[in-house]
Amino acid sequence: MSDSATRVGAIDLGSNTAMLLVLEESGPGADLRPLLERELFPRLGDGLKGTQKLSERAKSRTLRAVQSLADEANTYGLHTLSLVGTSALRRGDPDGVFLRELRTIVPSARVIDGDTEARLSASGALAVTRVTGDFVCIDVGGGSTEVLLGHKGGAHPYAFSTSFAVSLPLGSVELFDRFQSADEPFLEAYGFARSLLLDTLNAPSMATATAIAGAGSAAAVGAVALLRRQENWHEGARVSSLEVDDTVELLASLSEDDRARVHPWIAERADVAPFGAIVLQAVMHHLQLSEVVVTTAGVRWGLALELLGHH
Repeated sequence: MSDSATRVGAIDLGSNTAMLLVLEESGPGADLRPLLERELFPRLGDGLKGTQKLSERAKSRTLRAVQSLADEANTYGLHTLSLVGTSALRRGDPDGVFLRELRTIVPSARVIDGDTEARLSASGALAVTRVTGDFVCIDVGGGSTEVLLGHKGGAHPYAFSTSFAVSLPLGSVELFDRFQSADEPFLEAYGFARSLLLDTLNAPSMATATAIAGAGSAAAVGAVALLRRQENWHEGARVSSLEVDDTVELLASLSEDDRARVHPWIAERADVAPFGAIVLQAVMHHLQLSEVVVTTAGVRWGLALELLGHH
């Protein structure tokens, strides 16, 4: 690493996953270089819907996962390492007891609100996809889904303006917990999502906006759609609404074991994958989006950019 380079580590701790990015910027205005990306599945939000408390087993799994990620990240000679917790920590740790445990591993760990989560996710997605102009960014997580409408332009490579942002109580784990035992779990989950969106998502017109969907659930849907086209994964691929519909239909038609064999990115989330795909489908239908740009980037990328001073 050169004297002018800066390396940072960013951990996004969600309801389903813990995701790490180690990012290097070799100097002011230089290109960003991802050195390491890891995704673990400690399922911090398991059972949260019923109790509104984080379970001891979920907390134990999560501490082990975060320790593993931090240990690996610190082998890269980081200038700083940070962690942000999202929906599961917002809902299940109101007194901050578990956050204090996380800070024994990552001292700067913090919980972020839904608007900040939406901003960080959009920042990361824009940096990787290089979308410009009007955009809408959709981040389907385990416990919540963020939607942000903004505009990317101007001289600063990572700056954008925001005209609308919302965090919705829709996520793959949230819907799984609610509907896994229903007579028609996927149909009922879609109906619930559409009803909630009608009640809560009154966004401005997005007719001219480029839609971007980032992070785990959306990337997994995109990867399956590309596989069915016989294309390899690539950041910024465009996936049509019809392809998302077809992917939902495929995942819903398969057993959990068969789902796990569809694509490696489905394997670790095979139980909740159809529900994450349904959230993306419902949001696209609600906003009348004909296609979406898919990316693996999300909150961890936005956090890394923040650590590098690109607010």
